[in-house]
Amino acid sequence: QQQQQQQPLSQPLTTYSGLQALPPHRRSAAPMPTQRPHATGPPSFPDARAPASSEDLGPSYDVKAVPINKRTFMVTGLVLLAMLCFLPVWDSIEMLNNLNYKFWAPKSVPLMVITVSFLILVFFAFTTEAFFQRWRNEIHTAQSLVVMSSLFIMLFGLVLVFVSLPLTQKAIERHNEIVYECGRSEGTRDLRLHYLSLLDLRKNAACAAEYSVENCRGYEAKGQYTPYLKGMEETFRCSGFCYSVPSLAGKNTSLLAKVKRQNLQRQQVKIQLIQAAPANVTHPEKAAPSNVPRPVAVAAEQAPQRGAKTYPPTLFSNANFQASCDGAAARNLINFARDTGYQMWYMGIVLIALAMVIGLWEWTGYAK
Repeated sequence: QQQQQQQPLSQPLTTYSGLQALPPHRRSAAPMPTQRPHATGPPSFPDARAPASSEDLGPSYDVKAVPINKRTFMVTGLVLLAMLCFLPVWDSIEMLNNLNYKFWAPKSVPLMVITVSFLILVFFAFTTEAFFQRWRNEIHTAQSLVVMSSLFIMLFGLVLVFVSLPLTQKAIERHNEIVYECGRSEGTRDLRLHYLSLLDLRKNAACAAEYSVENCRGYEAKGQYTPYLKGMEETFRCSGFCYSVPSLAGKNTSLLAKVKRQNLQRQQVKIQLIQAAPANVTHPEKAAPSNVPRPVAVAAEQAPQRGAKTYPPTLFSNANFQASCDGAAARNLINFARDTGYQMWYMGIVLIALAMVIGLWEWTGYAK
């Protein structure tokens, strides 16, 4: 038995964990830290198949963070960006379908908004694909999605700010051109000349009996001007473009001046009667005869007031609307195009501020 105890082992010693024992030249090294044995049983060792804890993964991993895969990451980001792009794209489509905007303002601005919105969605999809391919061994959470989305949110906000500036400026310039320089500016001169030619044709006795000037002999359509005039008349229910006639009040200037003199004389008579009337007369002006002839007073009351405006007959119907088409076009540019530009401006500012807040929140999170 003593010989058997002194005989060296032919097989290397192994531990109960399946690992070979250390060779003789490494047995004098510092022992590896082991887990404290259990009070009532053999010592327990960590299982290699057990999930790693937060300490093993490093301090940057948050136990509360929920990891997401590439598909969830991409779909969620595309939905969020599509919701942000929906309103500007909808406004751009409305501008392209608006008759008044298409005639006065360029189509490049709404087309740019639609194109950039689509490119942002495509670029986000490609960026997500490259992101997961480059760091496929990393753990991606919702925080990574928010940080990446903030970059595209800021990009889209900058696009809206830069697009809103020419849109608003062009709408205001066209409005002022129609209101204050109608018929004299370069943009309204040709349209007004074409309208006056159609109006002269419409005033003929043979053409006035027709429903539309299109049925009259000698009618000739011209480029984009004729469809625009017809569309304004049907959409805004108006008549006339840069149309002005002398006021009817100018014809009654002499009549009104005569009535004014008569009223002045009547006031003087009243003052004289009041001064010369006895004390027992309560209303002495009622006893004085009127020096103003009745027909003159009636004519003055029925005369058109100064500045009254008349409207020409409609060209493409017999409705004879009582509203000017140039005024309706100017109001539509202000109420639609300019307000849409303001809306894009404010939305862009809000998106840029939101991206900055997200970046600040991420920076403070890393600082902790």
